[in-house]
Amino acid sequence: MVINIYNTADDKRVIDKTLTLIMENASCQLVEGCSALDPVVKLSMNAAVYTANYMYIPYFGRYYYITNIEVIEGNVLRVSGHVDVLKTYSSQIKACTVNSRKNQNNYDMYLPDDRAIESRYIRYSKKFNQSFEDFTPSYILITVGNGAIDL
Repeated sequence: MVINIYNTADDKRVIDKTLTLIMENASCQLVEGCSALDPVVKLSMNAAVYTANYMYIPYFGRYYYITNIEVIEGNVLRVSGHVDVLKTYSSQIKACTVNSRKNQNNYDMYLPDDRAIESRYIRYSKKFNQSFEDFTPSYILITVGNGAIDL
């Protein structure tokens, strides 16, 4: 069996992680009784493995975070991993269509949104020729959106 060993600096919440290849097609052996979600593999000693934090096992077709590296039997490393669900199923996740309550670009006006508006922005502003001291004290406030809060 072979595995690919990588390093990534991306956050765990990133779907398409940037991977730096450290070892390609490294020959290894599965430890008996390991699961596809938390595999443990044995491979020959290589100092480059200590810089790795990510691996791909083609046999399972899954990406894994390296959770532990142990030296056993002299020149053998035992590498433990935990499945990265986001990277493993990234194509299926990106193919999903969702109906989201909050989105930075689009929204569905037919979905109820009773939460307070989190950010404000100026859509139009006008500069007055006179100062506000010359006017009688009256102000106009215009807001956009529901933004109602139950108190």
